[in-house]
Amino acid sequence: MSRRLDEAGRCSLGVAADFTPIAWPRARRKVLVINPAMPALAQSPSLALADADLIIEIEPSPLISAQSRASGEVEARIAGHVAALVPEGAALQVGIGGAPSAALPLLKDHRGLIIASGFVGPEFQLLWDAGAFAPDAAHQTGVALGEAGFYDWLKHTPQVRFASVRETHDVAALGALPRFTAINSALEIDLFGQVNLEWRGQELMGGVGGAPEFGAAAQRSAGGRSIIALPSLAGGASRIVSKLSGRTVSLPRALSDTIVTEHGVAELLGKSLDARAEALIAIAAPAARDALERAWRALRATL
Repeated sequence: MSRRLDEAGRCSLGVAADFTPIAWPRARRKVLVINPAMPALAQSPSLALADADLIIEIEPSPLISAQSRASGEVEARIAGHVAALVPEGAALQVGIGGAPSAALPLLKDHRGLIIASGFVGPEFQLLWDAGAFAPDAAHQTGVALGEAGFYDWLKHTPQVRFASVRETHDVAALGALPRFTAINSALEIDLFGQVNLEWRGQELMGGVGGAPEFGAAAQRSAGGRSIIALPSLAGGASRIVSKLSGRTVSLPRALSDTIVTEHGVAELLGKSLDARAEALIAIAAPAARDALERAWRALRATL
């Protein structure tokens, strides 16, 4: 959905600028669906009406909205560990998920933060209002998801620029930012540090998103860090496992940096195989640790 921007014949992409600017110039047939309810953001990419083969202007239709979810005890403990890892002046990328989102409100006393995220939610407004973000920095995102008040805030906050994934996920550009800090979640992690973002058992739940790019950018960045934050258990089963259950590896072990559960922080970057396994077992659910240690000994004997 887009929103008519001005009388010069252009319309704003509003709060979703991730892929359309890339696909539009290459499309064989171009259809614009104009929703007057979409915020016409001057800082979002716009499209020329004259380039469209068909224009459909609908009655104002409410945008997809989402409320911030209250954090449970486990997420709150994870958030505390994550927030302690974020430096002042960090360029911040935060993915979708309860654990990453729960960390943001704890950064209210930070200063000089920069938005460098493919996605933003209402927690970013909370930090902005608290003065955590640098007011004169170049803030950038691609998609926003929240409620009407959040969208209205974006409309009146021109410092936050919307861009396509070519910019919001550009490894070289993000890696050039000092202290680029990526905070994302995962479904499970094995004792090598390989990360599964896609599979629940044999069921495909989604794709890798921008996690590989953000992980690579954090490694390039001076003072950067890639954080994977997740509860130690899901449905009573450990999310730190000896072997991934999925058919593919979403993030290779070379991109595993910092893993966080409610039980602590595992720093993996630059560590040996045994040191990685030890660090991960230490933050697994206590009831799972003995089995993970036995599994690692058996696995290590085969290497």
